[in-house]
Amino acid sequence: MNYANYSYYSGNYGGSMIPEEQFDYCSARASEYIDQQTYDRLVNDVPEELINKVSSCCCELAEDIYRFSTASSGNGSNSGAVSGIASEKIGQYSITYRSAAENISAMLNGSGAGLLDLLYSVICKHLGSTGLLYRGVE
Repeated sequence: MNYANYSYYSGNYGGSMIPEEQFDYCSARASEYIDQQTYDRLVNDVPEELINKVSSCCCELAEDIYRFSTASSGNGSNSGAVSGIASEKIGQYSITYRSAAENISAMLNGSGAGLLDLLYSVICKHLGSTGLLYRGVE
């Protein structure tokens, strides 16, 4: 079950990063991650009061998945963007740039953080106060 469709993404959420033909794939991966982190509590039905939170979470996760996949695959409009200098050498001039995927990884807890850390921070931002991430016995 995809928790967001392209009309919600482009309309309510106001997103424009993901092309329409690639949105279903990214949304499906984001929805799978939501199901994993919520222990399948939303598989059968999303409560009415949580629909916007869950859909917005799905859209932001989908954008991060899209950004990471295009950066690491070398495809996409932002894959060739210079993201920052990783190293520089003066003798026999040499310079190495960081990829966008490395920058996404470094945005959180240093260079060891990865996509899953980023996705988890997004899901906590949107769904942390809903009780859906509770790991205890109900």
